[in-house]
Amino acid sequence: MNNEKFVLPILKWSSWQQQSEQPVSPDVSFLDLSLRRKLGLLTKMCLQVANDCAGYDPDVRVVFASRHGDLVRTTGMLEEIVSGEPLSPTAFSMAVLNASTGVYSMLAKNIWPSTAISAGEHTFAMGLLEAGLQWLSQPDQPVLYLYAEDVAPAIYQTGDAGTYVPHALGILLSDASPLYKVSIRMESLKTPALAATMPMSMAWMESMRQQHAASWQGDGRAWHWEFDHAAH
Repeated sequence: MNNEKFVLPILKWSSWQQQSEQPVSPDVSFLDLSLRRKLGLLTKMCLQVANDCAGYDPDVRVVFASRHGDLVRTTGMLEEIVSGEPLSPTAFSMAVLNASTGVYSMLAKNIWPSTAISAGEHTFAMGLLEAGLQWLSQPDQPVLYLYAEDVAPAIYQTGDAGTYVPHALGILLSDASPLYKVSIRMESLKTPALAATMPMSMAWMESMRQQHAASWQGDGRAWHWEFDHAAH
């Protein structure tokens, strides 16, 4: 899709971001207490925005993306292996990349296939592209795109670690009276991309709140997007 534009309809969207000054947990009061106790921050963030966008809709297709997944839980299990402690089956099941979509599917009694994506620095864009292509292939059925990211444990942090805060974004794609239509374009860069000042997901969240066009560069590519109020 180099320099080609594709347009997606956004029916609903929701975001959640941890505020470092006053840390709070995502609002997952709609879940049973016994389930809440099993969930890590990443899954709670994901389920809050999913509930905001689609509730318990059994008919949406779901695409989930995360650069690192629940790396906090995974790191804890690796440390337990090193120390010779037995692994918790619950911890293992909640550490896989598609754990959040699995929980959501069970809650919504949704039997449609779901997709989980991780694509390095471009994970947010690749997940959105997958969600968009799924919607375009069958536009009469909505697609729920979920992106969530936690801060990687110190042992895994790279040079861009300081730009991350725990955050999640949910976008419901549907042409049933959408709020906005977003035009997205990607181009390959002939010169090295400038270092990103924030993850693309956070840049997207900021531009959605302000409803202004924005761009993001990283790893040889530039992404551009703009929002238009859809005509009803």
